[in-house]
Amino acid sequence: MNSVEALKELYAIEGNSTCADCGTEKPKWTCVVHGILVCIECSGAHRSMGVNVSQVRSLTLDTLKPEWIEKLKQIGNRQSNAVYEALLPKDFDRGSVKKFEKRNEFIVSKYMNLKYTRSEDAEMILEERQRRRTRHKRTGTAADTNGKEPSQPTTLTEPVSNDTSTSATVNTTTDATTGTSGISDTVTAAVDSVKESTESNSDQQQTEVNKC
Repeated sequence: MNSVEALKELYAIEGNSTCADCGTEKPKWTCVVHGILVCIECSGAHRSMGVNVSQVRSLTLDTLKPEWIEKLKQIGNRQSNAVYEALLPKDFDRGSVKKFEKRNEFIVSKYMNLKYTRSEDAEMILEERQRRRTRHKRTGTAADTNGKEPSQPTTLTEPVSNDTSTSATVNTTTDATTGTSGISDTVTAAVDSVKESTESNSDQQQTEVNKC
């Protein structure tokens, strides 16, 4: 499947025709960890968080592995946001994310600090993030393990907000609105997909090390 065909198929999935973070139409970048489509500006914010949190690829400039494409089809923007934006205020102005300073603050709060994620889902995400970090340390790589870096998107140079409201500490209380304590099917599917991807990458990297 070429890039044009892949884009048409991915855009046809509900929620994928706009950036998962700022709402820009026809995003051409993907975060392979979360299985979402983002615009080039938001991809820069994702890259700034490091590969343990987010890994970006261009849908038009990079070669996407079949498992990445499959993850985009299985998860996508709508399901991912159902998890990472579960507690986002209903009156949130998504258009405001297009402002430089707001974009970086929002994306870091959303994915790194899990500010809008329910506590039970956040715990699962943090556990998988730690497993990715351990794998990277074990293989001796601090950079992206999926091959060469893609063409660079817009780079963010402003410092991340130190607002204490976006602390990485996760509230472990049950969400008062739903009263639920189990991990949602969406998070489970997303984490399982991430786990398969990272394990595959780790095995491939170990094989290359053995060859050397």
